[in-house]
Amino acid sequence: MSSFNKTPNEFLNDYRMSLATMLLTDSKQTLADISDTCGFQTASYFGRRFKQSFGTTPKQYRMKIMNK
Repeated sequence: MSSFNKTPNEFLNDYRMSLATMLLTDSKQTLADISDTCGFQTASYFGRRFKQSFGTTPKQYRMKIMNK
């Protein structure tokens, strides 16, 4: 375990999700491009992991942010 009490995979996933939320909020990139930028092999896997982390899909997250 690291000094952050996370495994390397957990740390990497947290980093990827943080980057994804930033890109969903601040860019006009497609979900497929964001998925690729964040290091996911497919957009569908990215969507599943995002929903596991945040309880919403990347598209729903982006729409919610844009409506604020």
